Amino acid sequence: MSKTLKKWNGRASGHKRGTFYVAAYTQKQAAELISRAAGYRDGDMRGALGEIQSYYSPVWGNPMDGIEPTEPCVYHSERHEKPVRVYPTDAMYVARCKAFFQSAPFATKVYVAMQTGVGLDFIKEHWSEISNS
Repeated sequence: MSKTLKKWNGRASGHKRGTFYVAAYTQKQAAELISRAAGYRDGDMRGALGEIQSYYSPVWGNPMDGIEPTEPCVYHSERHEKPVRVYPTDAMYVARCKAFFQSAPFATKVYVAMQTGVGLDFIKEHWSEISNS
């Protein structure tokens, strides 16, 4: 049985204003993602965990209609602007894909790409960055 991402939205904190939309498997993971997106020091997620437990709504929110997360992530919007993914960024994802594709056996690469539809599209789109050593 595969894990299901839970979704929350609430006020942005730290160096951001507006709203955070977070998808994660647990509240603790959501707090870690929010603390990174907000620019808190590494490991300082107590405030973010309290925010999620006390103030965040356990829904994705109307501004996120049409956006279905496939991995833990944070989106951000100010006022009524379209939400933008702020963590992990495409550059971070490219780095992870590059490291994976340089070290994993071919069969594993194919299996992972087939299991993660967004991964395959992302890999096609960013192949030149991923394949460069």
